[in-house]
Amino acid sequence: MKKIFLFLVFSLCIFSKNLELNLSEDFLNSFISAVGSINGKSTMNLSFIKIPYEWEISNARIVLKENKLEFYSDFQMLTKGIVSNGNLHGEGNIVYNQQEKAFIISLNELKVSGIEDIDLGEFYKPQFTLPMELVEEKPIKIKKENEYVELRSYIKDEEIFMKDGYIKVEANIYFEQI
Repeated sequence: MKKIFLFLVFSLCIFSKNLELNLSEDFLNSFISAVGSINGKSTMNLSFIKIPYEWEISNARIVLKENKLEFYSDFQMLTKGIVSNGNLHGEGNIVYNQQEKAFIISLNELKVSGIEDIDLGEFYKPQFTLPMELVEEKPIKIKKENEYVELRSYIKDEEIFMKDGYIKVEANIYFEQI
């Protein structure tokens, strides 16, 4: 029994993280909403003819589910003076880039419905970069008796988990004297 208890305590120490942060779906959607509309131009290849068109994505939003990020938006296409409206949907992923100190939301498999079945993902691969330092990396001064010690903090072992309605970030924060 004592060995089992020691194993459990030791396992918790090894596998647990000392920082946990939850980012809500509303927080991420307010960021994406502030980005505004996104537009571009492309060409449709139909049999023997190429048709140029312009497109616009608006009212973008994400829905977070267990291990899944879904993307939805309104879609408008202008071809030869004709405006068509539809919906855009796809899936994506979110990672934390330590060098950029940012969360990166990447989208793929973007499909348009309501107009024609257009695979927008063939030529448009949106990515939203949300700068966010998990830990401010400026030196921390601590007074010790008659001297000061400076510490630097840094993050390692960060993991991101998609849950229903939020993203959970776990990481370890370490300190070292500089």
